Amino acid sequence: MRPRLLEQVHSGHLGAERSIRAARDSLYWPAIQNDIKYMCENCQTCQEFKSEQTKQKMQSQPIPKRRWQYVSTDLFTVKDDTYVVVVDNLTKYWDIEELSEVCAKNVVTQTKKIFSRHGVPEFFIRQWPPIYKY
Repeated sequence: MRPRLLEQVHSGHLGAERSIRAARDSLYWPAIQNDIKYMCENCQTCQEFKSEQTKQKMQSQPIPKRRWQYVSTDLFTVKDDTYVVVVDNLTKYWDIEELSEVCAKNVVTQTKKIFSRHGVPEFFIRQWPPIYKY
């Protein structure tokens, strides 16, 4: 059964690392990583397109020097209620607002409420989308 499962994991020819990540969600046997790597190394298609499967560089967030300079936002659901949360990247202080309906207009409205209490972060004032310098 292992060869058939390996073929399914490898069917997209995503390369060894991505195939291993996909397999971790639902498969396990001893040395599965080695089996996947071996399969990818001996796959004509994977070897042909190997240069196009380069790893992305990790993009670091800027380190804030003061409160509310850079923030992170996310949406989450508890039971049937959806919320927007804004987190200060320096202090990890968070503020939350409930969304009456999940749509861009409501997310913007509720985020503006949070910004009216704490101020608009510099991150949003200076640039969007963010441009990180290394």
